[in-house]
Amino acid sequence: MGLVCLLWAYGADGKSAVRRYIEAHLDTAHTAALYDRSEPGPAFRRWLTVMHDPAILEKIMKEHLPQSGLAPVIGLCSYRFLRVTTYYPRLLLRRGLLRRASDVAVHLRRYGAYHEALRNENLSEDLVGFVERNPQGFRPDAVATIRRIGENRKNASSRTLGSYRDYYDDASAALVADRDCLFSEAFGYRF
Repeated sequence: MGLVCLLWAYGADGKSAVRRYIEAHLDTAHTAALYDRSEPGPAFRRWLTVMHDPAILEKIMKEHLPQSGLAPVIGLCSYRFLRVTTYYPRLLLRRGLLRRASDVAVHLRRYGAYHEALRNENLSEDLVGFVERNPQGFRPDAVATIRRIGENRKNASSRTLGSYRDYYDDASAALVADRDCLFSEAFGYRF
């Protein structure tokens, strides 16, 4: 979904660790094809296929996804989210505990180490709501500061297509809906 497109766009801008992992293991021409800004839709879909190929992930990833045994089960974005929101991720993010992508929502309810999620596309509003519900520890002008800064907030990546939906075709949407279903099941995201 949109988060996956942002990960690709940061790589196309040369800013992501994922791109550095790819560059270290794939040849220059292959890497260039994965991040080709002249044809962002097809390049994104090639990149997406690579990011869901367990054999390639085994070669390039440094974030414990291949070692966990979950590369054939869930996508990179789901793994990254779970890695930072699960108690003891090296112990609890294992193939024995997650056999299918559809197990992720149950896993998250059982082992999740967070109480609220802030959505990037509504970050200012979500953060204001969080501060209003949990005012302790925030400055009295926190809500006003968030709103002021939020007015000038812009996407730091340079996506070239109008919407994240423009990057997907039916096959790539189905791939993400299957392997990164965490975001639709737990947070209601849809294509």
